[in-house]
Amino acid sequence: MIFREWILGSGEWIKISKKCFIYSLLPSEQSERTPYSPANKVSELPTLYKRGFTLLETLISLAIIALALTVILKNQFYNLKLCSESKNMLVAEILAREKMAEIDLFGAVEREQGVFRENQDFSWVLDFSEIEKNLKEVNLKVIWKEGKLAKDFSVTTYLLATN
Repeated sequence: MIFREWILGSGEWIKISKKCFIYSLLPSEQSERTPYSPANKVSELPTLYKRGFTLLETLISLAIIALALTVILKNQFYNLKLCSESKNMLVAEILAREKMAEIDLFGAVEREQGVFRENQDFSWVLDFSEIEKNLKEVNLKVIWKEGKLAKDFSVTTYLLATN
């Protein structure tokens, strides 16, 4: 390191490092421009200026970062799964509304099932049951697969038969 020597008014030398500002006061009678030596040093380097990290600090930091990233990625995958389920539920609802509108327009009297033309991943089952002489309960179930599980969305309505 490069040191500069300054003389103080009290007859003492002060040596200042450019990099870490080490201050050392030397009595003028002991050192008439003598080179700086550790014996003349008054204090050690402050711990603030000691650079670097220990291996233990680095490993603990990496463990904390790894744990945080694991939690973040797990939450992200869970959010993607929820978005996919929500999308499928919305598609099933739209397809069920369309099928119910079709039943309302054209009518149907017996149990039917099929696959939607617009989306081949979704199938439907239509079931009728007679409540009274002119009143029928219509139950429509839209079925799809999410992974290995079969999910469904059911809609029930009542039709009044007019003869």
